[in-house]
Amino acid sequence: MKLSVVMLSYNDASSLSITIPPLLEIVDQIIVVEMGSTDGTPELLRSLLREQDMVVSYPRESLFKFGFAHPRNYGAGYARNDWVFAIDSDELVVKDEILAFMASPPETPAAYRVRRRNYYADANFGLHDVGALMADGGFGEEGHCRIYQVSPLVRWAGLIHEEIMFHEDTAASHSVESGITLHHLSAFKPGDINEKQKLYYYLTLKGLVYKHFRFGTNAFWFDQFPQDHLGQMILAANVFCREHGIEPLSRSAIDRALAR
Repeated sequence: MKLSVVMLSYNDASSLSITIPPLLEIVDQIIVVEMGSTDGTPELLRSLLREQDMVVSYPRESLFKFGFAHPRNYGAGYARNDWVFAIDSDELVVKDEILAFMASPPETPAAYRVRRRNYYADANFGLHDVGALMADGGFGEEGHCRIYQVSPLVRWAGLIHEEIMFHEDTAASHSVESGITLHHLSAFKPGDINEKQKLYYYLTLKGLVYKHFRFGTNAFWFDQFPQDHLGQMILAANVFCREHGIEPLSRSAIDRALAR
């Protein structure tokens, strides 16, 4: 099996020098969807990537409009191979796991699941010694569909916590385990750790108000989660809107959506 990696990236220069090199050794195409970084990421990518790899620009304003599934689908359009491995720029792979998977895929379903280890912030660890973090750092683990066959029947959907869809069903129902673990390093990145959370809260409220944006995201995020965190979400989303010149969602529209 040959894989095209589609990687989302925004202000991740500190992670890319760690996460891209292992991929260069094992896949023959990397597509980075670059979403308006201002930390030197584009320049770093030019120094890291090979001639057969690509950096495709994706306007950050489009992310605010369409959410995270849209740039994943956009990047997949450039894939030369039949199978795509979707990862983020702060997710590290183990080379031997990928090689074993490509040499002998367990089956040929619509998609393959990976495990993602989300490492907890800990002053004893950092990006300077990822090996120690992977050996001894604390983490929570979850499953995700990330490897899928390019097809008109398969696509990403969802503003946030997006999922791969197969026909009108989640690909998770048609997937098998890959044996691959993604090591998620976001807790150790410099910068505003609240920036992504503010964006997530804004997109969640957008999906709450405009129901057709909800497709592809678990209903929990538009049902129970706003009930439990509404005040915090509105405050953060309004800050996000002011920072980016976006019209805020009206409180009355949010209240009507919650009452439905």
